[in-house]
This record gives sequence, C-alpha cells and structure tokens, in this order.
Amino acid sequence: MSASRHRHPRELGPSEIAGILASEDTEGDARVRKFDFYRPNKFSKEQLRTIELLHETFGRLASIPLSAALRAGVEFRVLAAEECTNGEFHETLGPDALVAVVQSPPLPGNSVLGLRSGFALTLVDRLLGGSGDPGAGEDADGAPRESTDIEIALLNRTVERMLGSLSEAWQAIAPLAFKLTGIEPSAQFAQAVAGAEMGMMLRLEMTVGEHSGEIFLLMPYLTLEPVLQKLSVQEYFSRRHQDARQERQDMHEELPRVPITLRAELGRVRLTYGAVRALRPGAVLRLGVESEAEIGIWTGSEQVFRARPGRSGRRSIVQITRPAGGESPRS
Repeated sequence: MSASRHRHPRELGPSEIAGILASEDTEGDARVRKFDFYRPNKFSKEQLRTIELLHETFGRLASIPLSAALRAGVEFRVLAAEECTNGEFHETLGPDALVAVVQSPPLPGNSVLGLRSGFALTLVDRLLGGSGDPGAGEDADGAPRESTDIEIALLNRTVERMLGSLSEAWQAIAPLAFKLTGIEPSAQFAQAVAGAEMGMMLRLEMTVGEHSGEIFLLMPYLTLEPVLQKLSVQEYFSRRHQDARQERQDMHEELPRVPITLRAELGRVRLTYGAVRALRPGAVLRLGVESEAEIGIWTGSEQVFRARPGRSGRRSIVQITRPAGGESPRS
C-alpha cells in the first residue's frame, strides 16, 4: 500500500485563507459579508426611507401652526434617518441640550425629541415677542445658559404643537397619539437610560424666519418593533391613497351639512365721506336700480343667483330666478 493513500490533509495558512476569500470577492460571491455582532442592523434601508418620507409630511403639517405661534415662516427639512444607540444620540445632542420625553400609545416605551438649548431658547424668545435672537440662549459670557421654569413651560406648548402634527403624519402607518411627558436637560436624561439600546434617530432642520437649528428624534427599536412591517414605501403610499379617498368620501358626506350664509343685495351706491357723515334718519338713498329689477344673491364675495324681491305677509322674501350669469334654474 502506497504512502500517498495515508497522507493527512494539510492545514491552510492565514495567507492562503485570505487569498481564497479575496478571490471569492473578485468573483462577486455574496456569501461572505462583514457582520458586527456588537451592533447588528435593526432597520432596513427601505424602513429608514419610509420614515424620512413620513416626516417630510410631518414638516408640512407642523409648519402651519408653528408659523402662527412663532410669528414667522417655519420650514422643516429632513436631513437623515439612521440607526444609533442611546449613547450616540446623546453624544450628538451634546450636554447643553434639552430633551422632551414622549410616549406614543399604543406603542411601548418612550421616544425622545431633542433640541440644543440655544435654538430652544430662540424659539422661546419668539414666543415672548422677540426676534429670535440666538443670543437669547447665552449668558453674559456667551456660554449656553440653563432654561428657567417659565421658559420650559413655554417650550412645552411648542413641542405639543409639534407632537400633534407628528401624530397626524403617523396615521398613514398606525393610529399613534404622541404625548409629552416632560422636558429635562439631556445630561440628566442620559444617565437614566441604557446607552447601548438601539434605536432610529431622525435629524431635521427647522428654519424660523432667518434662524435655523436642528431637531433630533430618537425612537427605540423596541418601540418601533410592532409597526416595522408597515414601514415600507409601498405600504406607506398605499395607506396614504386610502386615507385620501376616505377623506374625499367624508368631505362629500359632510358637505351638504355645511352652513352657508346667503345675502340679498338690493343695490349699491358710492358716497363721499362727507355725505356719509351728513346722513340722518329719514334720508333717502337712490340705488340706481329699478324697483322691478332683479337683485343679486351673494355668498361671501361671490354672486351665485339672481332673484326678484317680494313680500309674504309681513316678511320680505326673494324668489330665485336664475343662476348669476347663467340660465334659469331647473325646477
């Protein structure tokens, strides 16, 4: 029996293993991938893109009430949606930031809405009638200062307006109701949460008049897990189309019950200021309209019908004769 039949298999060296892996990579073999066991991916690219689309809708909705409250044009721009840990989120915010702790029933857990204190106090300055001077968030030495209880209370109202629009935007995915539980310094909150817990961080740029700042939203993975299957672009647009159809149907059903005020206008006359001041009880105004002529029926600034005036007992009435500028109405 030859010695070759009893030869033991030779072990491959590190350089030979690296060469085999390199050759597989050049051949396009997708079986070998890098994987970080310390930080596994929790969200797909499609889910992150869906979240970006959803919060673009939030930006459009929130800009309306906030523009009125802050007395300036407000715009939002989605910068990015990415996954990160709690620790990384608070490092991004910095120690001088303010965080709003948010619940989103029926989802479990708490989410966090973060603003750097300088920008947060700029918003408060506008609420108090100021111009939104960035220096409102600094002390005499130009360093970030702490917020007062009154400023926090005013900021609560602004955040609640944001959360109302956030709830409305999320209806395309799930019937969530975002609720503010409190606002506190970022450094204080960071000590009370697990730094390694994974979540989704959304970064938005908020522009108020000439000033802008970033807003950060962190939603933990465990909070989003019940709705992750719905976070697809196709599902999002499908739900939005369904909601739009339902809104149109609801509008058509409610439209017949909307109250509209009509007024009958006998005529018009132009007078000078002096002539108006000279008017006294018993004065006669010539309207330039024949007594038997048709008069206009108006709603707001729009004339909708022509009519003939008359009386029914002691009441003044009008009889619709035709649409304004059109043919006689159908009986």
